[in-house]
Amino acid sequence: MSVVASYINQNIFFLIKNHHLVLWDYDAHKQYIISSNHLARLLYLSQNSEKKPDKNNKIDQELLDSGVLSEKAFVDIKWGWDDLSKIFHIGTSKIDYEIIPKNASEWARVYQNACEDSYAAPIPRLRHELGCLRDTHIIHLAHPCSKKEAGLHHALLKRRSVREFLPIAITKPQLESILYYSLAYLPFRSSEVSDLCPVELRDRRSSPSGGGLNAIQGYVYIRNVEQIPAGLYYYNPSAHQLELVGQNSDFCLGTALSGQFFAEDIPFGIFLACQFDRLWWKYPHSRAYRVALLDAGHISQSIQLIATSLGLSTWVSAAINEACLESVIGEINQIAPLLFVGAGFSTGRDMPEVLENLHASEITINDY
Repeated sequence: MSVVASYINQNIFFLIKNHHLVLWDYDAHKQYIISSNHLARLLYLSQNSEKKPDKNNKIDQELLDSGVLSEKAFVDIKWGWDDLSKIFHIGTSKIDYEIIPKNASEWARVYQNACEDSYAAPIPRLRHELGCLRDTHIIHLAHPCSKKEAGLHHALLKRRSVREFLPIAITKPQLESILYYSLAYLPFRSSEVSDLCPVELRDRRSSPSGGGLNAIQGYVYIRNVEQIPAGLYYYNPSAHQLELVGQNSDFCLGTALSGQFFAEDIPFGIFLACQFDRLWWKYPHSRAYRVALLDAGHISQSIQLIATSLGLSTWVSAAINEACLESVIGEINQIAPLLFVGAGFSTGRDMPEVLENLHASEITINDY
């Protein structure tokens, strides 16, 4: 069995594409058409792990320039599932932009361009938009009674995503309620668990968790909450407490959310991160990656409904620049942020004013 040399990038794979042999660096998001000579050289180095790349070798120098080879050994990445899930995780862990937004105006321009590119093609229609099949048996369902004082009904109807928040602090009791009912281990629920369940897996939240593992952890961004200093905190679900892990002075939320700078007015938000080794421990197959995404989605919805019931507006995003959080949560290949959910008092705009102004100015220009 051959051993892959540590001087060869581990985040690559090969495929046949358009009649060419393609080397795909899924971490750097780069693809290269390679020759048989390049492939032969890589095979040789992989089978002779003591050999270092030779800068005097033209092929080695080309592979060094592309990042496929390195003069220093690559760090071995611990990963508990198969390579398919690793490719998905690392390959989707960051978003590349031709222009990295540096402020709200630049973000608005990038967002506007992305929307225009999407609308260049027609939107695929959903099944219900295509009309019912003639022979389909239809059951008409009544609309549920929705009274304003009915908390859950009211929250379900009022919940919506907004992208402009007011500089108004939320209260500590509001934050406590959101964290407790979405992320805390609820004592009365643990007592309902079957005696067949191991003691270590009896903790229960308000949302379901694959295997009872509670692999999703909450990292709380505090900017404007009464009685709580600004900072980044780990939420301890067992003790129902916040534990400071970073200061906001060296952390830019807009950068961490891939240039969505309107988010910086959010008084608080929660990064939902998955501790993968919890899932690796019980589920050896990479299909369990779906469990991580589902678990984060369940908790995200709980956070939004609780916040809405408390009179707050919410916003959720998966466009996370994970490198910005690595110093806070640790190695992103072990604990990865999957979603960010923010909440606070809002203007009610689903698009920030800077984006609306940009759109209005472009309409004015086009009118002349």
